[in-house]
Amino acid sequence: MTAGHQSGLLGDILAAALCAEPVPVSAPSFDPQWIAGRALVADVAGATGLPFEALLDELTRVPDSMLDLLAAPDGWARLADTVAARFGAYPTHYAPTVH
Repeated sequence: MTAGHQSGLLGDILAAALCAEPVPVSAPSFDPQWIAGRALVADVAGATGLPFEALLDELTRVPDSMLDLLAAPDGWARLADTVAARFGAYPTHYAPTVH
C-alpha cells in the first residue's frame, strides 16, 4: 500500500498501523473492522498468553477473504485459531462474548 492509496480493508489498516512510517488511512480507530480486529486480538492474547503485538501483526497477514469472519461469533473463533496457530497455540475453547 502506498501513501497515496487508502484502503478500508482490515489487513491494510492494521499493516499501516504497524509500519515504521505512518501511512495515512481513513480514521482506523473508528473503523468497525479495526475495532473488531483489536478486540479479537486482545481476546486471543488473553486466552493464549501470546503477545498482543505479535498477534496483531499476524492478523494483518490473514487473507482479505477471511475478514468477513469478523462479522460473526463463529468467524471470530475461526480467526482466533488461524492467528494463534502461527505460534503453535490453539485456543480451541475460545468463543467471543456476544452482546
